[in-house]
Amino acid sequence: KQKAILRLVESPHYLEVSANDNISQTANHAFDAAQLECWLAWNNGACLVIFDKKTFLDPKIFKKELIDKKITIMWFTVALFHQYAYMDPSIFRNVNYLITGGDVVDKKAVVRIRNCPDVKVNIVEAYGPTETGIFTSTCTIHDEIIKNYSQLPIGTPVNNTEVYVLSPFNQFVPMVGIGLLFIGGKG
Repeated sequence: KQKAILRLVESPHYLEVSANDNISQTANHAFDAAQLECWLAWNNGACLVIFDKKTFLDPKIFKKELIDKKITIMWFTVALFHQYAYMDPSIFRNVNYLITGGDVVDKKAVVRIRNCPDVKVNIVEAYGPTETGIFTSTCTIHDEIIKNYSQLPIGTPVNNTEVYVLSPFNQFVPMVGIGLLFIGGKG
């Protein structure tokens, strides 16, 4: 299982992380995303800032804490991401990277955050089943993605991961084809 985690936190291509970052831990310790938050910080020399549930569920307190603790990278479940995107998108004002996953990301929520003045956060959609080691692929959502896709794509595979779309007869399907997603690699 450690190889599945390392492929996400060792030289990740979906974000830039350094010893200057403060990474929030909002995921329940029993949830796989907690491993991402911890190991992303520890593996890259960043600071891990632990938030209790009461703090991150209170928008006013959480917004103040994000600023006070200088949080630069965070993970949110899609449900919590949507809640804050519609309630107060300015909460992400000082965050550099916001990773979200675990469900379908609503494009309107992303647009709401991107349209908020002074918010420059990079929103990274993380896709894939827990069984592959938290997630399989990522998509950094930028203007071209929003403009060109009605639904957000699942992106590209993370390090040491391969994805294939195959027909029911285990044949590769064309780029616009429909098939089953097969995942391989360290995860």
